[in-house]
Amino acid sequence: MKNLLIAAFVLATFTGFAANEEKEVKKAKVKVVTLTDAKKANLYYVADSKGRVTVNIYNENGIKVYTDNISVKGAFQRPYDFSDAEGSEFIIEVIDGQNTFTERVVLSEENTAISGEFIAIADQSEEGKVNLKVLKNNNAPIAVRVISSQSNNVYSHNINVNGSFIQKYDISDLKGNIVLEITSGNNVKSISL
Repeated sequence: MKNLLIAAFVLATFTGFAANEEKEVKKAKVKVVTLTDAKKANLYYVADSKGRVTVNIYNENGIKVYTDNISVKGAFQRPYDFSDAEGSEFIIEVIDGQNTFTERVVLSEENTAISGEFIAIADQSEEGKVNLKVLKNNNAPIAVRVISSQSNNVYSHNINVNGSFIQKYDISDLKGNIVLEITSGNNVKSISL
């Protein structure tokens, strides 16, 4: 399947206080679904309130390349086309009143592994660290192995969570490329970094 869907979920809860009285907890959900082959992303936003939402898009150099102001009555979906944009990484920032949500969009397939049970995305956002995001909608355990360039098993563990998760690995002591091997049931996928 040539078209890849990469979904990133961001769920945040905010509590406000006024005059020393606790107000009702407000929840908002932001989801970005990326179609890497077409260099497009769909932004989904759901909140309990009406108001104005600002969406800013920044390129990989941190320069704002687009702003979208949207009147919201609880939820919206908005497509964004990156096919004419320079680069392959962007930040989508969603501002609704006092709350700010950010989601990184990667339009590159090289650090992605897709199986019938999960989508795994790896990135090295900081020196000597690897972030592994595994997106799944079941409670099947995931086994992760970090393999060095000398084919040594550096680290392995099982992760038992219901749904998606993010795991950070410290690889600062390793030289050369590494491989992340992700297993769920009979599905084994690898990402080379």
